[in-house]
Amino acid sequence: MAQSGQLVFFSNRRPSHEVLQALLSWIGTRQSFRSFLIKGDGQMEADEGLKDARELEAMLDGQTRKVWLGITERSKSLSSGLKSNIAVPIRGTFCPDEAYLIIGRHDLVDFAETLSGRLLGRPFLSLLFWGYGVPSNWNEMRRQVFSLQVFQRVLLELRGIMGSCVEYALYWDI
Repeated sequence: MAQSGQLVFFSNRRPSHEVLQALLSWIGTRQSFRSFLIKGDGQMEADEGLKDARELEAMLDGQTRKVWLGITERSKSLSSGLKSNIAVPIRGTFCPDEAYLIIGRHDLVDFAETLSGRLLGRPFLSLLFWGYGVPSNWNEMRRQVFSLQVFQRVLLELRGIMGSCVEYALYWDI
């Protein structure tokens, strides 16, 4: 398994069509996406490509889907902010630059720091910024990321779109 990490913003609320449209507009996605159906055992299988938020809403059928949004202007901006404000001795090789949307009830579990896993949340909607690598110091990386102006701005904007209940986490897969 490759070493990777993700900065995730999540909500327990089922999104409306308007919220999905606003979220996709905010992230700056392209017209086509790549979608995967997440099975009960956590395995993913390819799903049909999506074209717009109306199709995303139609997918709210009780199944969970992970939608690859790619490298967007918003993910580039966040990645650039992390790279320029967090020193390599702390950040290591980690810097998230790809965006994913997970729609449908799912678990966010950190297995890197505890063998049995630590449940971070059980949201209905997650926006992940993913990237290869792990930091040299996980706790210091979290502290610095969560204190960055670029992170605070993203959090504020997402709470404006998804509601004040948006939570966040930063964790790794090793």
